[in-house]
Amino acid sequence: MPDGIDLDFPGPLAVPVPNFQIGVGAIKNTDIIVRFTPELNFDDVSFKQFGLGVKHDIKQWIPGMKLLPFDLSALLAFNNINATYQIDESEDQYAEFKTTATTFQVLISKKLLFFTPYAGLGFNAIKSTFDVKGDYTFEDDGFGGSGDSVTVTDPVSLDFKGNGGARFTVGARFKILWVLAASIDYTFQDYNTLNVGFGINIR
Repeated sequence: MPDGIDLDFPGPLAVPVPNFQIGVGAIKNTDIIVRFTPELNFDDVSFKQFGLGVKHDIKQWIPGMKLLPFDLSALLAFNNINATYQIDESEDQYAEFKTTATTFQVLISKKLLFFTPYAGLGFNAIKSTFDVKGDYTFEDDGFGGSGDSVTVTDPVSLDFKGNGGARFTVGARFKILWVLAASIDYTFQDYNTLNVGFGINIR
């Protein structure tokens, strides 16, 4: 949920999600990155996400690497996704799915005139929860039940934890005009992702 769309690439059904990303440069070639998706509603489903990351140039701290013709950075990022499915609005019954992910990735890139290819290797640590909220009434008539009506409150609460596994990203950034840029990358991980972006750079 929401229903996927059958895009023509390997893997399961896909859900396209728009998001906004803002990066601010700080000292010692450090970028502070904020990514978010405002709450979106698809019929009975709502979805939102928020992420925060720090990217730092680590090449400057490694002796003898300053003269090498590429950039090398480390990224540490946190992302939170929250999706809610309204089972019965009048009865305040809904299901809620939350996922938090922490990502560490080393990125290598080479800036050319109007084209910057890049690749990254790292891993994810993931925690997910699935809860069904509200009061649900049913007849207790199975397996020798009394046949009386039984009401259960918040009947499902599940937690899932995992290391998320390794991730590998390959992509490129294209400079369109002086301040405009476009980017595209694909990440191979437990759930593969395709990212396409357009941005404005202000220096």
